[in-house]
Amino acid sequence: MRDRNRGRWGITRHITRSDDSFLFLQEFQVLWSAMLAELRPVEIKKISVVFSDLAEEQGAMDLYTRLKELRRAGVLATLDSLNRKW
Repeated sequence: MRDRNRGRWGITRHITRSDDSFLFLQEFQVLWSAMLAELRPVEIKKISVVFSDLAEEQGAMDLYTRLKELRRAGVLATLDSLNRKW
């Protein structure tokens, strides 16, 4: 983030690879809150987000967790379809 008067601010967060929009929104909220607390921007000039070093999740999930993830993936696919249409 760049503020016209107070300079630049940046932070790195490590999360597991995902296509879950809600996970990213939660992470963005964490970053936004941290930036507001630390920099107290007055005039935001630019905001950038970079995703890097993406990798597959390591380890095996139990059956319950896997079923929960599959249901959530179905909801996310539906949301993506609605976003493309509208």
